[in-house]
Amino acid sequence: MYHNSWIEISKKNLVHNIKLHRKFLGSDTKLIAVVKSNAYGHGMVIVSKILDTLNEVDIIATVNLEEAIELRNNKIKKSILVLSYFGILENRGVLVEQVICSIKNDISLMIYDLKTAKFLNSVAKKLNKKIKVHIKIETGMTRVGVLYDEAISFIKNVSKLKSIEIIGLASHFATTEEANQYFTKQQLNNFEMLIKNLEKANIVIPIKHIACSAAITLSENNHFDAVRLGIAMYGLWPSFENKNLIKKQYSWFDLRPVLSWKTKLFQIKRVGADTPVGYGCTYRTKRATKIGLIPVGYFEGLDRGFSNNGYVLVGGKKCSIIGRVCMNITIIDLNSVKNAVVGDDVVLIGKQLKNYISAEELADRIGTINYEITTRLNSNTLRVIKND
Repeated sequence: MYHNSWIEISKKNLVHNIKLHRKFLGSDTKLIAVVKSNAYGHGMVIVSKILDTLNEVDIIATVNLEEAIELRNNKIKKSILVLSYFGILENRGVLVEQVICSIKNDISLMIYDLKTAKFLNSVAKKLNKKIKVHIKIETGMTRVGVLYDEAISFIKNVSKLKSIEIIGLASHFATTEEANQYFTKQQLNNFEMLIKNLEKANIVIPIKHIACSAAITLSENNHFDAVRLGIAMYGLWPSFENKNLIKKQYSWFDLRPVLSWKTKLFQIKRVGADTPVGYGCTYRTKRATKIGLIPVGYFEGLDRGFSNNGYVLVGGKKCSIIGRVCMNITIIDLNSVKNAVVGDDVVLIGKQLKNYISAEELADRIGTINYEITTRLNSNTLRVIKND
């Protein structure tokens, strides 16, 4: 079958990035591999099938229960943790079925309110089973989580629910990607203080985790019992500031991008100087120009912000995007490529001969972050394991 574009996943680079982070961890520290949001655009199932074979990975994490169940349906065997939401109590009938499915498939859920905890307990009790949960605590992010001042009483109340097994305690850093780590240290202090107060109350939770990709390499003080490896697992830096901080300490630390995105030329034509190009005629050729058309647009994940503001690789040469990015078609200037023909490979993200286009570079051009560049890649686009 012909595909308009396809995404290649480098297993070699994925494994390299995981082993690279393992060097920072103690043997007892669990590595939670985050595959939420279609594995940051890389393909949740295809990436998880690789992770499932690796001893370096202990737990696979999704954003919701739907993703977790999809992994189980695709024969993923490792422990699975749902990091965020998994249903609304008001939709009780559907939620009961989902929770039963999570219990039967050994999927751990993140909880942050007592009403939900009691609901989970009631469903598990009817099955004569226990449901495993992690408790999310608010230490400064002001997002999902139990308020810090209410954490001890909340955990005590959940501990009384006989069909719930608390196996994890979690929080999330707000500023580890920034150059200034002052607020990160405040959050870390809050998390450490909570753990001490729980121990004083004789409450021991086996898996405590707060570190995201940026925090793993910053300090071992962030590690606790587990870390969550997300964006960096895919060879992408959490931020330019984080890259600078880590490279100063560890010059050998080399993240390797896992994803390449490719398509093919489907039409080539020559037009004269001063020819308008694309919707709105926002571009006019400055000379006689050889133009190429590629079957990729903003539906496929090429942001409209790249209109007259981006480039692709053809024959190893940088070819500018001219005119507006359309829904499914983008027009490029092929003057720099002498022998381009219909069917030639076009690289939107990745390497071709000596040139390379990174997700970070693309993000910088349109004022966003690399996370958005890859997660916006259409989930219907074919993902394949690259032959390294």
